[in-house]
Amino acid sequence: MATGGDRRITAESGTNTHRKCSQSGHLVLRLNLNPGLVNAFLLLKTFSLRLSHRLIGPMPLSSAELAALRQDYAQRGLRRAELHPDPVHQFQKWLQEAAEQQILEPNAMVLATVDAAGQPWSRTVLLKVCDQRGFTFFTNYEGAKARHFAHEPRCALTFLWVALERQVQVIGRAEKASPEESDAYFQSRPVASRLGAWASQQSEVLENRDVLERRFAEAQARFGEENIPRPENWGGYRVVPEVIEFWQGRRSRLHDRFRYTRRAEGEWKIERLAP
Repeated sequence: MATGGDRRITAESGTNTHRKCSQSGHLVLRLNLNPGLVNAFLLLKTFSLRLSHRLIGPMPLSSAELAALRQDYAQRGLRRAELHPDPVHQFQKWLQEAAEQQILEPNAMVLATVDAAGQPWSRTVLLKVCDQRGFTFFTNYEGAKARHFAHEPRCALTFLWVALERQVQVIGRAEKASPEESDAYFQSRPVASRLGAWASQQSEVLENRDVLERRFAEAQARFGEENIPRPENWGGYRVVPEVIEFWQGRRSRLHDRFRYTRRAEGEWKIERLAP
């Protein structure tokens, strides 16, 4: 109870103490809870969150959270004097450095194509040959990519190596690799991958996965594990570059960008671009 000039009122109930200030009207609650009850509550809350995550999945990022995702790139810069006169040579250098960093699939590249209606499409494929002729990957000749190339061979590639704060863009035209080159690469593939090329009618609608696995089993029964020939509808495409751009992340979004453009005489023009 209040004494003298103390105008506060206190009351005790069990182990909890409530105190109310008569001037401000604020209520102060001090709890002396059993540690065992606290631990049990926290375990129950953790279990509830995990169960909710399993039932409804993780909560999506809010617009504010997405807007706050950013990285200030500060590893290194890129100067004109460091560039090789040949962009393919420069690309091979960067690819080697990405491989040395043990980046997962450093040869992964986004391939952008355009269909007959003018609709852009993109997907990730794997670079398998890189030389002065261009950038080669292998695929089904009857899939969506092939149909797009038949209508419009112009396309673009993008390599992204986040760990190195680098990306490379290639703009050019797609052409088929020779049958001999496609045969050689096909025979270097694992047995299961070669059988998979026979099983998959790429980009066609499947009723269910059982259909795909049945076709794989049929190919396995037909060819076994030796002397599996390359399907006629499977082979390589080479993107012959006309433009290659190298991008190196820098602080404050003031990135370094250099563009190589092929000249008519076969040489390359190098220009720095604004970020």
